[in-house]
Amino acid sequence: MLHRYCSQFLAYCQLADFSARSIQALTIRLNELANFLKIKRIRSVKKVRYLTA
Repeated sequence: MLHRYCSQFLAYCQLADFSARSIQALTIRLNELANFLKIKRIRSVKKVRYLTA
């Protein structure tokens, strides 16, 4: 499901005339997030929590 949301977001970025470099950077970061979620076995982005000091 995350892949579909990422694809839709990147398509929006292209329509919004983001630069090719920005789209490339976003693609890399979204892939890193997907890999992190896979490694941590997190099935929903909603379950990701930020730790505060």
